[in-house]
Amino acid sequence: MGYPYRNYQGVFGEQDISWPEQMVHLENIKLTISKFNYEIPEHLHTDLTQLFFIENGSGKLISDGQSFSFAGPCILFVPNGILHGFQFSKDIKGEVLTLATSLFDDCLKGLPDISHYYQDMRYLPFHEELASFDELMSTRLRFHAELKVKRIARQKIIQLLLQILIVRLYRLIVEHVTLEFPNDNRTLSYYNRFLRLVKQQHNNAWTVADYAKELHISSGHLNRVCRNLVNKSALQLIHEQLKRESKKMLLTSDKSISEIAYKLGFSDPSHFSKFFKKHEEQTPLQYRRKAIDRRDILR
Repeated sequence: MGYPYRNYQGVFGEQDISWPEQMVHLENIKLTISKFNYEIPEHLHTDLTQLFFIENGSGKLISDGQSFSFAGPCILFVPNGILHGFQFSKDIKGEVLTLATSLFDDCLKGLPDISHYYQDMRYLPFHEELASFDELMSTRLRFHAELKVKRIARQKIIQLLLQILIVRLYRLIVEHVTLEFPNDNRTLSYYNRFLRLVKQQHNNAWTVADYAKELHISSGHLNRVCRNLVNKSALQLIHEQLKRESKKMLLTSDKSISEIAYKLGFSDPSHFSKFFKKHEEQTPLQYRRKAIDRRDILR
């Protein structure tokens, strides 16, 4: 039997898309949504975070059977792992900025006081704050410029623009009235809390049983939650996060392989090498050397 929630890899239901860990995508809402008769059924993204910039038009956001109306100018924020669907009016105008959640999380790491504001869906209307909306739209236009042409340090500039956008939105969330969409779905709540714990821990020290205990459920219950939502075991999701953190440390730190292994909670560097090779079909050292070689070629 299939799992009960639609889990989309693409922005509006496409399943043949593989998203790189630092991917950013900007798309015209009307051009895409019209192909689906302006309606998207309830679904979730496990690896994508989205910002909808609505200039004109209106619609309804559906989450776990509940319906919430919105109208432009506004911004809708939808984090990963949240059930949501849409009904758009035919005069809808705007764009959706879709980010690999790993990139969004990287941006939030430097902003610890802000991250908890981005755990739930939010609706930010700008009917009384048109100047603030125009300011955010200008940041969106800078994304357009960076995404059009491949230039030196493009990824770094995109990350900085994202941080500017995140902080500006945070300021508006705090200073003005915004709607935080409630999420009472217990399965989704357990899943999202589990993912947050895995990201906070980001090492091999905790077992599935440790995470389940922190959530006050059994290991079997946690595995059922994960399989129902993404058709993966809790251990697979732990290993995916550990793999992402391993690759990041190999690329961005000058620590030795042994130091990285211990930092990630492995009792022996050889265990880390076996884990990494099993998932990447190359050793950590080979992965790091290839990355350095690619960097040298680009210089």
